[in-house]
Amino acid sequence: MKGGCRRGVWASTDEALVVQLGADREEVRRLHDRFKGNRKTPREFTLTARELHVIQTSFFRENFDAMALSIVTAVSEGTVS
Repeated sequence: MKGGCRRGVWASTDEALVVQLGADREEVRRLHDRFKGNRKTPREFTLTARELHVIQTSFFRENFDAMALSIVTAVSEGTVS
């Protein structure tokens, strides 16, 4: 898919991050660095409204993509007779 948004190609560009999450690569990297580490040790995080928005958007985007794929699959299967 030339110039498209095939997962893994377009989704890794800075422009895609801004469109999909409203954040640039550096902001995503900072959030990633804050959350990585020992997952067995309880920790508390204080998030800014901006950070919370980026995290919420990423979860929404992932669920939206899964829903869209399910709809396309169902339509494809329903029209192949």
